[in-house]
Amino acid sequence: MSQAKKHWETAWMTELLVNSCPNFKVQVEDDDGYVFEIHFVALFSQRQDAIPIALLHGWPGSILESLGALSVAKEKYSPEDLPYHLIVPSLPGYCLSFGPLLNKEFSIEDIARTTDIDSGDIGANTCRPLSQYPSFKAIHLNSSPLTKVDSVSDEQVDSVEQALKRAHEFRERETAYALEHGTQPSTIGFALSFSPPHYKLPDMDRRNFVAGQHLRFGHAVLVHPVIPTLHLFISTKLWITIA
Repeated sequence: MSQAKKHWETAWMTELLVNSCPNFKVQVEDDDGYVFEIHFVALFSQRQDAIPIALLHGWPGSILESLGALSVAKEKYSPEDLPYHLIVPSLPGYCLSFGPLLNKEFSIEDIARTTDIDSGDIGANTCRPLSQYPSFKAIHLNSSPLTKVDSVSDEQVDSVEQALKRAHEFRERETAYALEHGTQPSTIGFALSFSPPHYKLPDMDRRNFVAGQHLRFGHAVLVHPVIPTLHLFISTKLWITIA
């Protein structure tokens, strides 16, 4: 946390990161007539046969998760020979995309309608309902949790056994914030808004656990992507819908 605080005080680079790719906003009318204003960054190809690819961020995340991939594409291709249209939207309620109405439920399926795809976390869950739309061709998920198959024992495959042990440890020790987020999102959103730097503590803990980097690499690898995302959350004043 002390390293994160130092980075917070000395490295305000979020605006440069966001502006490293072209930014756009588009109005999307939902089935009930409500109009969402969806923000996205994108690299558009001038090729007629370019393939459109959407990259959906996770939680608690933002478009910053995919800017590295877009940076690689910019270095490797010109607009004339870029083989893809790369589109990275801010999901509804995140950062520069207006949030959902507060007087009704808003689910993963609702998000999918407004974003009609490498994705992880909440983005991966959003991708699955997208398969019902004709314009949707294929997805790549970097997060796809599955239940244990009864016909396969833990002893059959060592890697499966170790993965199940880590999954059990994660459920037992690392899901407290997720439960609070899922059951009392407004409460935790208001609480965290009073102390912005502490908002990222649960996220840093989660990243440390998943990466298995508790002490080996310290927090240097984790602080850099976390703090710019926090800056983006604060500047867009969407604490509650993000939490």
